[in-house]
Amino acid sequence: MNKRRDDRADINFEVNGSLVVDNSFSLLNISDSGALIRIPQKLTLGNLYHLKFEFINHNTTIQLKLKTKIVREHLVGYGRSSLNSKIPLYEVGLSFFDTSKEDIKKLKLFIAKEELDKKKYING
Repeated sequence: MNKRRDDRADINFEVNGSLVVDNSFSLLNISDSGALIRIPQKLTLGNLYHLKFEFINHNTTIQLKLKTKIVREHLVGYGRSSLNSKIPLYEVGLSFFDTSKEDIKKLKLFIAKEELDKKKYING
Protein backbone atom coordinates (compact mmCIF):
# COMPACT_ATOMS: atom_id res chain seq x y z
CA MET A 1 0.00 0.00 0.00
CA ASN A 2 1.43 3.37 -1.06
CA LYS A 3 1.33 5.86 1.80
CA ARG A 4 2.74 8.77 -0.22
CA ARG A 5 0.54 11.80 -0.67
CA ASP A 6 1.73 12.40 -4.27
CA ASP A 7 2.47 10.04 -7.16
CA ARG A 8 6.15 9.62 -7.93
CA ALA A 9 7.78 9.02 -11.28
CA ASP A 10 10.83 6.78 -11.48
CA ILE A 11 13.61 8.41 -13.48
CA ASN A 12 14.75 6.28 -16.43
CA PHE A 13 16.82 8.83 -18.33
CA GLU A 14 19.65 11.28 -17.76
CA VAL A 15 19.02 14.17 -15.39
CA ASN A 16 21.59 16.93 -15.04
CA GLY A 17 21.48 18.61 -11.68
CA SER A 18 23.27 20.03 -8.71
CA LEU A 19 22.53 20.25 -5.04
CA VAL A 20 24.53 22.88 -3.26
CA VAL A 21 26.89 20.28 -1.80
CA ASP A 22 30.30 19.05 -2.87
CA ASN A 23 29.09 15.95 -4.73
CA SER A 24 26.93 15.10 -7.70
CA PHE A 25 23.90 12.87 -7.11
CA SER A 26 21.53 10.47 -8.83
CA LEU A 27 17.86 11.40 -8.92
CA LEU A 28 15.89 8.20 -8.21
CA ASN A 29 12.32 9.47 -8.21
CA ILE A 30 10.36 12.70 -7.99
CA SER A 31 6.91 14.07 -7.22
CA ASP A 32 5.56 17.59 -6.97
CA SER A 33 6.26 17.55 -3.21
CA GLY A 34 9.69 15.91 -3.04
CA ALA A 35 12.39 13.67 -4.47
CA LEU A 36 14.66 10.78 -3.58
CA ILE A 37 18.35 11.07 -4.46
CA ARG A 38 21.43 8.88 -4.04
CA ILE A 39 24.56 10.78 -3.04
CA PRO A 40 28.06 9.87 -1.78
CA GLN A 41 27.80 12.32 1.12
CA LYS A 42 25.96 12.20 4.44
CA LEU A 43 23.48 15.08 4.68
CA THR A 44 21.91 16.23 7.94
CA LEU A 45 18.20 15.78 8.59
CA GLY A 46 16.39 19.12 8.63
CA ASN A 47 19.04 21.01 6.65
CA LEU A 48 17.89 23.21 3.78
CA TYR A 49 19.33 23.15 0.24
CA HIS A 50 18.57 24.49 -3.22
CA LEU A 51 18.14 21.74 -5.78
CA LYS A 52 18.79 22.80 -9.38
CA PHE A 53 18.17 20.35 -12.16
CA GLU A 54 17.25 19.96 -15.78
CA PHE A 55 15.26 17.11 -17.28
CA ILE A 56 15.95 16.15 -20.87
CA ASN A 57 13.48 13.67 -22.30
CA HIS A 58 11.84 13.37 -25.74
CA ASN A 59 13.07 16.82 -26.81
CA THR A 60 11.42 18.41 -23.76
CA THR A 61 13.63 20.39 -21.39
CA ILE A 62 12.44 21.48 -17.96
CA GLN A 63 14.74 23.58 -15.78
CA LEU A 64 13.92 24.02 -12.11
CA LYS A 65 15.48 25.45 -8.95
CA LEU A 66 13.67 24.26 -5.85
CA LYS A 67 14.06 24.86 -2.12
CA THR A 68 14.37 21.54 -0.31
CA LYS A 69 14.57 20.17 3.21
CA ILE A 70 16.26 16.86 4.11
CA VAL A 71 13.50 14.68 5.58
CA ARG A 72 15.16 11.25 5.41
CA GLU A 73 18.64 9.84 4.89
CA HIS A 74 20.22 6.46 5.31
CA LEU A 75 23.29 4.55 4.19
CA VAL A 76 22.39 2.11 1.40
CA GLY A 77 25.79 0.71 0.45
CA TYR A 78 29.17 1.56 -0.96
CA GLY A 79 30.49 2.53 -4.36
CA ARG A 80 33.85 3.44 -5.88
CA SER A 81 35.25 6.90 -6.51
CA SER A 82 37.06 7.91 -9.71
CA LEU A 83 40.27 6.97 -7.86
CA ASN A 84 38.77 3.53 -7.09
CA SER A 85 38.50 4.17 -3.34
CA LYS A 86 35.47 2.90 -1.42
CA ILE A 87 32.82 5.60 -0.79
CA PRO A 88 29.52 5.45 1.13
CA LEU A 89 26.23 5.92 -0.76
CA TYR A 90 23.23 7.50 0.95
CA GLU A 91 19.63 7.71 -0.15
CA VAL A 92 18.21 11.07 0.85
CA GLY A 93 14.57 12.13 0.87
CA LEU A 94 13.98 15.77 -0.04
CA SER A 95 10.80 17.71 0.65
CA PHE A 96 10.13 20.75 -1.55
CA PHE A 97 8.85 23.94 0.07
CA ASP A 98 7.95 27.47 -1.06
CA THR A 99 7.57 26.05 -4.57
CA SER A 100 6.01 28.40 -7.10
CA LYS A 101 2.75 27.41 -8.78
CA GLU A 102 4.57 27.49 -12.12
CA ASP A 103 7.23 25.03 -10.91
CA ILE A 104 4.59 22.71 -9.44
CA LYS A 105 2.76 22.85 -12.77
CA LYS A 106 5.98 21.92 -14.64
CA LEU A 107 6.64 19.01 -12.26
CA LYS A 108 3.07 17.67 -12.53
CA LEU A 109 3.16 17.90 -16.32
CA PHE A 110 6.50 16.16 -16.49
CA ILE A 111 5.50 13.39 -14.05
CA ALA A 112 2.28 12.73 -15.98
CA LYS A 113 4.24 12.57 -19.26
CA GLU A 114 6.82 10.20 -17.76
CA GLU A 115 4.10 7.90 -16.40
CA LEU A 116 2.42 7.82 -19.83
CA ASP A 117 5.75 7.02 -21.52
CA LYS A 118 6.37 4.21 -19.00
CA LYS A 119 2.91 2.68 -19.68
CA LYS A 120 3.55 2.79 -23.44
CA TYR A 121 6.88 1.03 -22.90
CA ILE A 122 5.38 -1.68 -20.66
CA ASN A 123 2.33 -2.28 -22.88
CA GLY A 124 4.38 -2.25 -26.07
